[in-house]
Amino acid sequence: MRPIFIASTCACAGKSALCMGLLSVLTERGYRVGYMKPVGNALVDVDGVLMDEDAIMMSQLFHLGDSLEVITPLLATERLVHDALMGKTKALSDRVLSAFQQISRDRDVVLVEGASGVEFGAVFGLEASKLSSLMGAVNVLVSPYTRGLADSVLAGVTLLGQEGLCGVIINAVPGERMEWTESLVGGFLDSRGIDVLGVVPHEPALGKLKVQEVADIINAQVIAGEEGLERPVNELLIGAMDLQSSIRAFRRGASSVVITGAGRSEIISAAIECNVGCVVATGEHVPECALLSHAEQRGVPLLHFRGDVLSAIERMEEVLGRMRIKSEEDVDIAHRLVEEHIDVDALLRCARGEEKRKCA
Repeated sequence: MRPIFIASTCACAGKSALCMGLLSVLTERGYRVGYMKPVGNALVDVDGVLMDEDAIMMSQLFHLGDSLEVITPLLATERLVHDALMGKTKALSDRVLSAFQQISRDRDVVLVEGASGVEFGAVFGLEASKLSSLMGAVNVLVSPYTRGLADSVLAGVTLLGQEGLCGVIINAVPGERMEWTESLVGGFLDSRGIDVLGVVPHEPALGKLKVQEVADIINAQVIAGEEGLERPVNELLIGAMDLQSSIRAFRRGASSVVITGAGRSEIISAAIECNVGCVVATGEHVPECALLSHAEQRGVPLLHFRGDVLSAIERMEEVLGRMRIKSEEDVDIAHRLVEEHIDVDALLRCARGEEKRKCA
């Protein structure tokens, strides 16, 4: 069976969750499944060594048995990009191909996760289309639901190439837009010769962060409400509006991280009273004692970030932008979404070469 390359129209489209769900489903069906992410872009420092976060999670959750250096043979560091711009990169394709050959040995199928969007890696000649061709893979294009959904998919297919494309998966679709996406967008893509393998609804429980993780990642101090550190959060709200507008937003944001200046006492108090996920107060000074007492009484974590609001927002957007699947519970959710909303049989037929759809 040919490897299955999972590409996406943009970063943070849900490729990792899809790979985990597929890996779980295929393993349950009795397939020996391998996984690799040829170019790592989700870089984390582990004891002074750079690694790809997705590769680490996959290896730990599925006990893959391959070394992280084989799962992700290249890391998209600043040095690699600099060398590529200077024309100094050599034998990168050979490293990827060697790693793929090791992983595919004694495996029925290999899932290959692309990095970021389909264009990523072009600077060193390893964008999605080149990687897929190198490994002889069939392709799946993932696109998150956006207003410009059809445009994003068509542009992504143009860059990836329609030859060898098994189909498209539209991810994180709001419940009220599922029927519209399946019928109208799906029908449009079908008329262009592009199969839709699945339309996956938005699942807020998947990959949520806990408040303690937020504090650790952005290096904020927990100054009150420690009992709520296990609360899940998945949305960012900025406390920069007037009080009444803020309150309306807070009432809809039970899983929100509210960021505001430590001097905005009325905003902090309102967020605590509305029982948001947590509040991040920014600036050099700690919020007044009455707010700490209020947070303790309500059980709402109050964090202090010594930088400015903009810096806190940038860090949180980076954190919340990536779906961070960490537990067996997350894998179970991803498994269910794949089983219920993706035509896995059609994907496998495509990988076997049993069905090849021509352009309309």
